[in-house]
Amino acid sequence: MSTRLLYWLNAPDVAWLDPADTPLALGTLALMVAEAQPGSCLAAPGAIDRVLAERYDLTRREAAEMRSSCDRVARGAPALAVYGALIRAHVPEPERRAFLSTLAATLAETQPETDVALGSAFGIAPDTARLSPTR
Repeated sequence: MSTRLLYWLNAPDVAWLDPADTPLALGTLALMVAEAQPGSCLAAPGAIDRVLAERYDLTRREAAEMRSSCDRVARGAPALAVYGALIRAHVPEPERRAFLSTLAATLAETQPETDVALGSAFGIAPDTARLSPTR
């Protein structure tokens, strides 16, 4: 787990989000959304692992380890609304959109469209949040 990400979370106005921590930051946001919205497509068992594996070209084991790190970050993160706002402010939209696109493609079997609420958490406008799955 990156301690830089936790330091940044405690003082986002003093430090910057290291681009190397972006995957962990986005994975943490996905995990927090899944916990806050039990009906979300991310709440299905193994869903976050599959998305992380696909987006970041990880093995199943590596994705599970990354999700575990995301869980530790989530425990030290502020509330979802505050954390989401930080991610929207510090992670470029193309990176957030790419994560959601991967999510839509990876989870297309269980839920053909990305939840509008999920798009909102990632800062993707509601009218464009329903991403069509593309690979």
